[in-house]
This record gives sequence, structure tokens and C-alpha cells, in this order.
Amino acid sequence: MELEMELEDGYQQQATSSDTGVNVASRPSYGRRAAAALVGIVALCGVAAAFAPATERLPRLASIPAQQRKELRARATAWTGATSAANGTCVEVKVSHWGRIVLQLTDDATPKTVANFLAYVDSGFYNSTIFHRVISKFMIQGGAVTTKFVEKSTRAAIVDEAAAGLQNLAGTVAMARYSAADSATDSFYINVVDNTYLDYSSTSDGYCAFGAVVAGFDVAEDISKTPTHTYDGWSDVPVDEVVVSSMARTACP
Repeated sequence: MELEMELEDGYQQQATSSDTGVNVASRPSYGRRAAAALVGIVALCGVAAAFAPATERLPRLASIPAQQRKELRARATAWTGATSAANGTCVEVKVSHWGRIVLQLTDDATPKTVANFLAYVDSGFYNSTIFHRVISKFMIQGGAVTTKFVEKSTRAAIVDEAAAGLQNLAGTVAMARYSAADSATDSFYINVVDNTYLDYSSTSDGYCAFGAVVAGFDVAEDISKTPTHTYDGWSDVPVDEVVVSSMARTACP
């Protein structure tokens, strides 16, 4: 399947239309799946942020104490319509020569997305994959390409749960997808800065955030700064492979 467009360098690659108030992505396709990259027309920065009241926006979860994280997750479920605080399954991402990243997932708010992600985790699918696209001051993307730079076969695509309202803030993990909303499969990304223009809004289907980094955010930030090049038509590929040696469920910090 050919992509309309690559994962957008949102802080660089947008052209704003004064008539429509919508940012139109401008990077062309490389004719690759690019691991279900973020694609298409994205909402104007700030419009999506209005989806949740300013007082209810979550701060950068990776940098605050555990008790405050728990309280903020409970508040998050309130404005996403969830009935209780997220169950909070945690997943450890071991990155060879870099360290570990622990993700806590929003089981209640985004159940289909979490179930899909955990199915890949539990099957060992993500072991020996790479972060194939990294962009400083934006995100790191992985989950679908092996250390031999081969795209893996995926499970069926899932329903986009971005309308739940969880924001693409620094430290959150979200699903990459094709231009069609319900097309996410295996590829995920970790936001290293706030990218709220990727959120659901009245003008954008959005990209579903489904958890947050609760340990090792510095590892994700460091990976985002590694030197990159274009490899076999793929952009923003780390010069030195960034290998996910394993991903598995773990006790939450």
C-alpha cells in the first residue's frame, strides 16, 4: 500500500491556509508504508487543544511524582468520558545501548488501541525491531521495521480512538496510521515535545494517544537527537540502528 504522505514534521512541514484555518501537510510520499506513518491534513495547532478545557490538560507526565500522575490520570478519564481511572498496564521497552522506557497505558480511555498494542507486545512482535524514524523536537517512531530494515506483516487495522480526547503531549505514546482514520496497525511513536495539532478535533480525525512514558523519557529524548540520514527512500533514519531488543509487560513504577 502506498502512503499519501510521510509522518509530518509538524513544526517545520506545514503550510497554513488563511481561508480554512487548516495546516496542510506538504511532504511528498516516498511510495512506502513507512510503518503506518502519520499522514494527511492535520488540524491547526491550538484548535485541537480546545477539545479539552485548559484546566484539564495534562502536564508532562514523565516528569512529575507518582501520586500526582495517578491523580492526573483520574482527571483525564473524567474529560474523556471514561467511567474510572485507567487500569494502567505498563510496558517496558528495552532499547539496546540506550536504556529502557516504561509506558503506562490508558486501558479504560482507549481500550481497543491498548488491546491491539498489547497483542503485539505479548506475541514478541516488537522484539528486534527498530526506531526507524526519529526527529529532534518532534517524536521517535518505531514498531514495524526489523533490524534488517524489512517491514513486518501486521494484524488487522483498528478503530481510531483519538476522539477519546487524550492529547499528543510530550511523553505520550500514540499510534501512527495511514491517511484513513481507522488504519493504525503496529507502528507507534513517542512524542518528545507537545504535538497537540495531531489531536482529534472538528477538522481532524487525529492520532490516538494511548499512554505516557513514566520512566526513561530521557532515553526517548536522547534517541530523537541521534544523527539521521535517508536510507533506501526512507527519511529520518538513524545512522546507527536504534534497536528495540524486547518489549514486555512490567510492573508500573
